[in-house]
Amino acid sequence: MNPHPPRLARAILSRVLPPAHRDVVIGDLDEEYRRTIVALVGTRRAAFWYWRQSLLSVPSALRLRRRTSARAASPGEPRATSHVWPELAGDLRYAVRLFARQPGFALLTVVTHALGVAVTTAVATIAYAVLLRPLPYADPDRLFHVYEVDRSRQDQPGAMSWQDFLDLREKSRAFSSVAGFSGGSRTLTASGSAERVPISEVTDGFFETLGVQPILGRTFDRSHITPGGERVVILGHGAWQRRFGGDASIVGRSISLNTEAHTVIGVLPEAFEFPLRGLTELWLPLVPSRQQVERRYWHWLDAIGRLAPGTTTGQAQADLDTVARGLSAEDPRWHGGAIVRFGPLRERIVGNVRPALLVILAAVGLVLVAACASVAGLLIARWSSRTHEMGLRAAIGAGSWRLVRQLLAESLLLSGAGGVVGAAAGYWLLRVFVTTVPRPFLASLPHLDRLTLDPAAVLCALSLSVATGLIVGIAPAVAAARTSPADSLRSSGRTWSGSGQGRARVALVTAQIAFAVVLLTGAALLGRSMWRLLNVSPGFNPGNLLTMRVNLSGDKYNGPEPVRQFHNLLLGRLAAIPGSSGAATIDQLPLTGRGNTGSVIFDGEAGAADEPSRVVAIRSISATYPEVMGIPLIRGRVFAASDRDTSPRVVLVNRTFAERLSRGGDVIGERIVFEFFTGRPRWEIVGVVGDEQFDGLDKELMPVVYFPFAQNSGGAFSIVVRTGNDPAAQTAAVRAAAASIDPGLPLFQLRTMDQIVGQSEAVFMRRQVLSLLSVFGVSALAVSTLGLYGVLAQLVVQRRREIGVRVALGAAGRDVVRLVLRHGLTPAAVGIVVGIAVSLAGARFARSLLFEVSPFDPLSLMAVAVLLLVLTLVACLVPAWRALRVDPVTALRGD
Repeated sequence: MNPHPPRLARAILSRVLPPAHRDVVIGDLDEEYRRTIVALVGTRRAAFWYWRQSLLSVPSALRLRRRTSARAASPGEPRATSHVWPELAGDLRYAVRLFARQPGFALLTVVTHALGVAVTTAVATIAYAVLLRPLPYADPDRLFHVYEVDRSRQDQPGAMSWQDFLDLREKSRAFSSVAGFSGGSRTLTASGSAERVPISEVTDGFFETLGVQPILGRTFDRSHITPGGERVVILGHGAWQRRFGGDASIVGRSISLNTEAHTVIGVLPEAFEFPLRGLTELWLPLVPSRQQVERRYWHWLDAIGRLAPGTTTGQAQADLDTVARGLSAEDPRWHGGAIVRFGPLRERIVGNVRPALLVILAAVGLVLVAACASVAGLLIARWSSRTHEMGLRAAIGAGSWRLVRQLLAESLLLSGAGGVVGAAAGYWLLRVFVTTVPRPFLASLPHLDRLTLDPAAVLCALSLSVATGLIVGIAPAVAAARTSPADSLRSSGRTWSGSGQGRARVALVTAQIAFAVVLLTGAALLGRSMWRLLNVSPGFNPGNLLTMRVNLSGDKYNGPEPVRQFHNLLLGRLAAIPGSSGAATIDQLPLTGRGNTGSVIFDGEAGAADEPSRVVAIRSISATYPEVMGIPLIRGRVFAASDRDTSPRVVLVNRTFAERLSRGGDVIGERIVFEFFTGRPRWEIVGVVGDEQFDGLDKELMPVVYFPFAQNSGGAFSIVVRTGNDPAAQTAAVRAAAASIDPGLPLFQLRTMDQIVGQSEAVFMRRQVLSLLSVFGVSALAVSTLGLYGVLAQLVVQRRREIGVRVALGAAGRDVVRLVLRHGLTPAAVGIVVGIAVSLAGARFARSLLFEVSPFDPLSLMAVAVLLLVLTLVACLVPAWRALRVDPVTALRGD
């Protein structure tokens, strides 16, 4: 058998290898083949092996060429006899043993790096899901929210009336389809129990506009939105699974909603979500009432549209302007100067949370950079203490590449471990976010209801870890390669690495302090905003208030009289509960939304009702509402039991109404008129009460008109019970009181008023951002303080000889302390100045989150600066004390 390599391999090697290495490599190839063939002679595998190696000769030749090129690039290195991967594995094993002997350093580095990766992964996943991830619809970039401008709040999106929607759908040419939607709830009766579930009412073409097809059955058509048409329902996927066990034969079956039978005609896919109606379980066809059809001024419907192919946004706005002119011409009183606008559907969904997310993303970026800077500082400090070791290794023959590879292996091992731990911690942070954020808020934003750690975010985090390891490890590695053994041994332990390494560590600490200043300044501004916001009086006493919602429907409550009877009986039962000090009702609770509005005029001011300044909030309340809520009576009287449906019509107004809409005198006794009441009856103002915050604690107060429930009743209202102890403890008693009147009536949305205040958008958004910024700021502050302490401690150790000489020459203790303080206060002062400058430059981006606090608030900036200076002095104490204890004789002898 021929013991030589195939001729093809020899020919290729002769052409591709440099002449200086050709003979050596071919000789190595000959020897390798010879040893293998000899070992296999006499076996059945010898011939097979020979022909197999003949086929693989070309890749073998190329591998040998790479090996030769590497050998030629490092002529001073011993000839390589092994592959790179086994050598790298050996470097990693050595790094593991080294870190096992220094667990504190390894743990601190991994935890610091993991902190940056964890918060980055978690927040990046949330931000991508909300701001960037496409909406789960067909061609989502062509979906828009179409709205009329709110006349009472200029340039704010407002709803449409039913007739306006029909005109838009019929006359607009810019949109290939337009659909409307509204919301509410229904009582679902199944298996003998009744439960109130959230529903959405949509027009025909709604799901087609979104590009969504049901997984079972079909969607609504035009016949379903006709009064008197077939009662049908489409199930959301979650409701189908939870309430009907995922029964595939559900289509065609009947379910009871508000005691009325509805036929199931379809089931939506699991991935479908519509954040504007986030908690919806059942979808019903939108059938407008007679009043909604006739009252064109009644704006209650939201609309979405799909932009027609080939239509630009400019053409679409021109088309809507034409529709608006048509509205003005058809209804000059209520639509004079009508404005119709449109905007991206995503912007309508996430517009309110975008500023908060961007602020959090910026803060996370600072945390990540601070963590990387801290890791870099730790590695540089560790390299400074290993110069003697590197000098010895180089002196006994280790080449530059060997030292570089070892240091990079250690850096990559730490950063890789930090990345893995950080990714796991990021998943945990996401779980915490999902469990702590109220479900309605989660469901109101895209993709958050089923939020999981994004694989792309995990891959990005791991890649970031490796990149960080390379970046922060390359500097000491290059320094090791460029420093001669003699210089390493000579400089070890003698001087402050105040050359490049010392300056690098000081620069890193300065950057960390600047990052901490930016984060703490943001937290301080938001903290002051929260303090001011929570000190805004909502206009009532929220303590010890239990609230719930009830909806009376079905033939049993057909008409106002059965509703009033149930209402009065329930209030009496609730007031008699032990521990209850009163109960009241209101059609919509404060801080839960703007609710119904209407235009009001004083008797004799015909024609002025179409002014935006005449728009007021409208509420129907029980006579006990002001007393139970703790709303003060300013003038006049509150409602009495004698104010019935057969009595003269009376109303209460709030202080803002009396101040803004008064005709110059006392409003008590004035009569007002609302267009939406049939016959335009006159309502006499009998009292003025204090202001309540209905929109939010950070919103401007609105004029409010309160109607007595007895004269303006409705089947849906909220109940408020004031208790003498924990209101949540009264939940069972409240349910029992309602069940004693109607066992099949469900109570829903049971919450305390404190929960409503805390979960309102104004408070919740600022509280979440404040919490995150506080955690990030404290973390950055701890890292920067520890980093500064490490720099100063190393300063004392490495300048021990210099300090000894200074003391021997007569330097006093204050001079030694001044030396340490100068090295500590200088980077701190620079970091504070840079951090404040960055905070001032970026403050305008957080302006929307602030409440009655300037982004340039001097008190917040001063408090952060003083805190950093105090912590800097604390970090200087121990190193300064050690410097004072340096014995000059011992220092000089030890050198």
